[in-house]
Amino acid sequence: MRLALPVVCGLLTACTPKAAPSPAIEASPSVVPGSADASAPSARAAATPSASVQAADAAAPATPAQPTWRGDFCRADADCGWDDPCGPRRCAAVKAPSVVDCAEKSPFPGSCACVEGQCTLRPTIPSQAAGPQDACGGETKCAIDVATGTCHAGGDWRIGPIEIEGPVCLCGERTQVCELKWSGPVPCESWRDCSWVREPRLRAVPSREVPRPVARPVKPCRDGEVDAVCEPVGDRKYCRIRGWKC
Repeated sequence: MRLALPVVCGLLTACTPKAAPSPAIEASPSVVPGSADASAPSARAAATPSASVQAADAAAPATPAQPTWRGDFCRADADCGWDDPCGPRRCAAVKAPSVVDCAEKSPFPGSCACVEGQCTLRPTIPSQAAGPQDACGGETKCAIDVATGTCHAGGDWRIGPIEIEGPVCLCGERTQVCELKWSGPVPCESWRDCSWVREPRLRAVPSREVPRPVARPVKPCRDGEVDAVCEPVGDRKYCRIRGWKC
């Protein structure tokens, strides 16, 4: 199902539409100068790597690029494309040539579309697309890399809410590994059918599965700062996350 998705009414703004918040970035700790005399020979030696160390660093392989977790920004499906037309693996804000000469061509791992303002890969078969599954449990949370449709333990899971539908990574109760799940859309007839959960991504869920925290429509900033409402999307009604700055 492909939906035209409005943006959440401001989890961080006073009912002003905005994109999902970017992941929190921890500032690096400041460096506290030591008490040693910088002019001392030992200090100069520590500050200047030897020729052998420099040569070893130059010969060392480059560190692999880390997952970006949050996908490239988009407004519509047309903004997103595959990173490599011959071996597509990542859904990104790029446009690969539509006709290329590939010696070998890999099948598309799923669909590439704009979901919740991010270029998102929806795997055809999640278990096959995910590759090796990271172990989880306890305090270890699972994060979704939306561009590749894969789950990872210990990544940045605070990449913004799922307004209507989108991918989420959960720690399997039986398997104790990170598993990909496509959350939503949740059909509804009224607000009574809609509830929400906050982790690992704020998203709407059926109230028959998770009872509503408030047994009435949320009064902004009095009952809370978020609610799951029932609103029409196209010719059907779905639960949608709404938020306010309180």
